[in-house]
Amino acid sequence: MSDDDIGALMADYGLTEEQAGAVAEQEDTLLLACPGSGKTRTLVARAVERVRAERRVVLVTFTRAAAGEMQERIWPQLDREQRRSIAVGTFDGLVARQARRHLQPARPPSVMERNHLINQTLAAEVANGLTFRDAESLIEEANRRRFPAQAGDQASQLWQVYADLMRAEGLMDFADTARAVLDAMSEGAIRPFGADELLVDEFQDADTLQLDWVRAHALNGTTVMAVGDDDQSIYGWRAAMGAPGMKALEDDLGARRLCLTQCYRCPPEVLEPAVTLVDRNRDRLDKAVVSRMDPGRGEVAVRYAGSTEDELSVLSDELPRLVGPDETVGVLARTNRIADDAEMALSAMGWKLRRLGGRSIWETEGAGLVTALVEAITGAEEVGLRGLGTVGRWLNLPGSSIEAARRRLAAPERAGDDPANDLEDLVDAIRGRWRLQAAEEPDRVLHGLREWLQLQSTGSKGPSYTVVTAQGLLDALLGKEGTLRARFDRAQRAGARSDPDTDEEGETRLTVATLHSAKGLEFDVVWIFAVDAERVPHKDAADIEEERRLLYVGMTRAQRVLRLSTSAPSPFLRETGL
Repeated sequence: MSDDDIGALMADYGLTEEQAGAVAEQEDTLLLACPGSGKTRTLVARAVERVRAERRVVLVTFTRAAAGEMQERIWPQLDREQRRSIAVGTFDGLVARQARRHLQPARPPSVMERNHLINQTLAAEVANGLTFRDAESLIEEANRRRFPAQAGDQASQLWQVYADLMRAEGLMDFADTARAVLDAMSEGAIRPFGADELLVDEFQDADTLQLDWVRAHALNGTTVMAVGDDDQSIYGWRAAMGAPGMKALEDDLGARRLCLTQCYRCPPEVLEPAVTLVDRNRDRLDKAVVSRMDPGRGEVAVRYAGSTEDELSVLSDELPRLVGPDETVGVLARTNRIADDAEMALSAMGWKLRRLGGRSIWETEGAGLVTALVEAITGAEEVGLRGLGTVGRWLNLPGSSIEAARRRLAAPERAGDDPANDLEDLVDAIRGRWRLQAAEEPDRVLHGLREWLQLQSTGSKGPSYTVVTAQGLLDALLGKEGTLRARFDRAQRAGARSDPDTDEEGETRLTVATLHSAKGLEFDVVWIFAVDAERVPHKDAADIEEERRLLYVGMTRAQRVLRLSTSAPSPFLRETGL
């Protein structure tokens, strides 16, 4: 295209020259898109431009949410007739559409059915004492391959047992469906989508099945643009190919490589240490990533603490000072267990938050237990008795014992002699001192509850994680303002807020998330918690370079302020140069 044509694209779609060049490219293309470089805007503009030129387009994403976002952006720019010329969907959805038209696929297993099949697989000799999680990981490693037998011996053999069991139940998962579609396309029984252009988003996450599906369309004469960033490839455990897969497609198609190198999200103070970190990876496609923001607009620092508890105190004290009105905040962690600690501390402070990457701490059994204990101490008669009943059921006490404890709480003058069990012991503490202390000395009650829970954790009354979670919530309430009930209600209201769009005007929106689940998001302020040795990188990680990429993804979510905190510094912190 001429300079005038590029200028017209820039004006029509609000593109930069770099983005317009990618839209104008007519040949097969591998487009490297750094964080905050406007890849979604570029993909949307290219799709609309091709449809307006009377070309048929298929746009592929990895999640239904991403497909929905793309469609919402594209639809208003096309009339009803033009919309017939574009299909937007996920890999799995588009493959399933082909299967429905040409094959007779079985339905995929439900989560419960899949778990049952894995448990059955564990009974096979090849499982050799594997845990459920290990078996699940090995099966998935083989299952996401074009040819599962190419996985390691144990993985391929486990997969074969799992696949045989699944087919015996008349089931067929998405990977099996994809293999069947690919086989049928190679034999000529199924034709690829009749598209002139195939646009693929987040191609760094493609596995060998998805790579072969794209190849099949290219061989059918479809022009391909694969968009992705190998530096953000963080799903190797799901068989994502990352840089090798992107290079393989580039070589197979003889594709031209273009780069969106200009980051409009991160100030240089944030971007430069992130790039310094990821540039240590050897398995990386060459690219120059630069910030388009003026120096001085960003703020980055590392906070060191003596323990996890001290680190939580630093987070709680400093975070409110970093955040301006109407700004968004992301508190990120390597695992859900670490994110739980941050959520407990922040909800106790009254932050309005949502949780991504795992269930909220307030949806766990531990939180339910704390709720019941607080109700038993502070609730009116009916509520208090209900809470006591919940605690009794957690203790696995018979109904008669729970009823006796309820009578002891409701009518202490008829309570009888010494407590007969742990629940009655709890009742005596409630009516003897905790009800009075809940208003004036709530910390005493919290310490007492923590000690009572510790006694229960030595037996078989419930999962240890339940006790640990409950104790963590109690610890988070220590030292806060107000009565026991006021502290608890404030924390529960904050933790229960899961939709950021429902926040009242002017309230800060805070997200607690794992590093994986933060991908694709951005926040004014980002705090990455527990950047510790053996956590980042994770002590069980098989790929150190993927762990670097994971921290790079977290760091590049920040639009203004970035904090990294630790009580046992990760070697990655030195590698950032901070």
